[in-house]
Amino acid sequence: MKPTSIFIDKKGRWFQDGVPITHRWTYLENNRNLRKSSGGGGFEVAEGGVVIPVEVEDTPFVIVSAELAADGIRATVNDETTEILTARSGLSVSLDNIPYALIKRGEFKARFLSGAYYSIASSARPLEGGGFVIEFAGERYEFFPQA
Repeated sequence: MKPTSIFIDKKGRWFQDGVPITHRWTYLENNRNLRKSSGGGGFEVAEGGVVIPVEVEDTPFVIVSAELAADGIRATVNDETTEILTARSGLSVSLDNIPYALIKRGEFKARFLSGAYYSIASSARPLEGGGFVIEFAGERYEFFPQA
């Protein structure tokens, strides 16, 4: 019997054995059961006694929408949860100008999808040396460049 393979693409879409996972409950349950591999370096879905390795193209979670709010950047994640990103949320930007943040109490890195990025980008200014900064509500959110 061939082992099951799970893949998450850079847009946060899940595939099992090459077939998109479109059933909402299955998709959300997989997100809830996602964890870093016990061996380190990768990811796996663990439910009950079953553990399935997960190949991830970029990040396992993506930020699908974002807005500037009084308490920070309110980000909706592909698992239908909401995170409040603060100046201490490990904000960064890749060499390809893709913004990221740490979510789930800093455990996972999440990629901003373009729509989420564009919704806050009008408030951004470039930083000398790369990256960008958003200043609002007395806070400074710096997205530093990372390789």
